[in-house]
Amino acid sequence: MDVRVRPPRELLDDLLSRHIHIGITGAPVGDSHFEYEELFIEEFRLYAGPMEGEEELDLKDVAAGKASLIVREQDRHSLALAKRLGVEHTAVASGLESVATLLASGGYAAFLPTHYVAGLPRLSAFREVKGATELIYRAPFSVVIERSRSPSPAVALFRKQLLNCHQEASITLACSA
Repeated sequence: MDVRVRPPRELLDDLLSRHIHIGITGAPVGDSHFEYEELFIEEFRLYAGPMEGEEELDLKDVAAGKASLIVREQDRHSLALAKRLGVEHTAVASGLESVATLLASGGYAAFLPTHYVAGLPRLSAFREVKGATELIYRAPFSVVIERSRSPSPAVALFRKQLLNCHQEASITLACSA
């Protein structure tokens, strides 16, 4: 099996050109060329990296330029926040790892998924930006196949296992909450 990490549009293009058989994407559902089945919902919050003197960062501080806003390529949420706050973003990142690296260097704020931050070492010292709870957003991730293409037995099995695994994980999380 060949596994690749690709931007959402490239992933869908690769499905249509039949370079790949199956994808997992957070791209908006709705393209009639594909069948989407939701796997999970990812929650994003606005975080800040380490700041001088252990002070906590407030959304007003980001607007005032106390921390630079990181904008992720093709991420409408971070672009909308930059516009709303009237700030010039000074850093553009292409993926979550890039965002986390910049955040860890200090002086930045950015959206990251909560599960991603929870999995980072405590040394990263990421803290949620105060006053930003209304900015929390959720993004569904789906397993995607091309609608006009019959999946091979291996692809069908992999798809079924993905869906079962995420369904079981959701049930476990709901039961432990």
